[in-house]
Amino acid sequence: MKQFLLTLLGALTAVVVALVVYDRLVVAPRQAAQLEAAQQAHQISVASADAQAQQIAASLDASVDRSVADAQQAMDDLANEQDRRRLAADALARASMMRAALAEYYMSEGRWPPNAAAAGIGAPDSFAGGAVAGIDVDNSGGIAIRLNAKLSADARIRLTPRVSPDNGMIQWRCVVQGSPEVSRYLPACRD
Repeated sequence: MKQFLLTLLGALTAVVVALVVYDRLVVAPRQAAQLEAAQQAHQISVASADAQAQQIAASLDASVDRSVADAQQAMDDLANEQDRRRLAADALARASMMRAALAEYYMSEGRWPPNAAAAGIGAPDSFAGGAVAGIDVDNSGGIAIRLNAKLSADARIRLTPRVSPDNGMIQWRCVVQGSPEVSRYLPACRD
């Protein structure tokens, strides 16, 4: 029996040694390779995620930059539009003194003045400023506001008086000549 136990102990020792060798030479390298592959895959996925995140960030930055540029352009366009409306309104306001002087002349004389000087109005160029190059008066009481390049070169705003036969009240008709754009800024002057 002693011999059997020694043989059994030798066999068990051989099995344990074989398992340890198998573990060291086969299982451990396999696990190390799997762990290394998993780490590389993780590094690749982190690098890929980082690259995707950078692309998304760049895309968002570009989108924000475009949005800001578009908003800035819209604000600039709105400011230009408001400035042009202000210039058009200023052009009409510059003629208001002439309208009053012409109406006063008509009411006192019963006819329109032959020229601006007869109504006590200054020279046409004395009203220049803003978008107005000058203001002319004709012998029928009409007023022509000549515009300059600030609003629309070669365009005119024409104010034509109309006297009511019933009560003698003067109404002014406003028409823009030579620029549909200026008509857009002056709703009262549209046909």
